[in-house]
Parts: sequence; structure tokens; C-alpha cells
Amino acid sequence: MPFCHIVLTASKPTTPRNWVSGQKAKKRPKNIGEKLKARRLELRLRQVDVAILFGVHRGSVQNWERGVHTPDPSHAAPIVEFLGCDPFGKLAVRR
Repeated sequence: MPFCHIVLTASKPTTPRNWVSGQKAKKRPKNIGEKLKARRLELRLRQVDVAILFGVHRGSVQNWERGVHTPDPSHAAPIVEFLGCDPFGKLAVRR
């Protein structure tokens, strides 16, 4: 059997250029999960992209957006930075 020692690598775009989500965000988000979803859709990101930003599993982002769970306080700083505001009402963004 012939062997080839050449390895091809290429970067894969995280979101296709023409990607449009079929999901809709609420016009007036009431909780952290709805705010995260609205911001994610505004930035045209997938749940897995947000999960990578926060260092969590994609399922965590899904559960936050659906209101099943709320984010752990250890994830508050990246969420505040992602949203550009403090949905927790008591944290300051440290830079």
C-alpha cells in the first residue's frame, strides 16, 4: 500500500458568510438567558462559538438560553464583557 506523508491543513470558518439563523430573539429580553441569545444572534454567532468564548460546554449555553439553568457566578465576568452591560446588577467590568 502506498503511503503519503503530506498533511493538508486548512482553517474552517466558524460561521458561513451567508448564515442566517432561523431563531428569533425576544424584543425585550427579561433574563440573562434571553439577553445572551439576543446578543449572540445580533453577532451572528452559534451557541458553540459562545460556549468557546466562555469556556463552557455548548449544552450550558443552550440551558442558559432556555432558562433551564442560570450561569455560574464564575462565568459572570465574560458574560458582562460579552453583553456590554451587567445583567447581574452588581459587577463591574475589569480591564
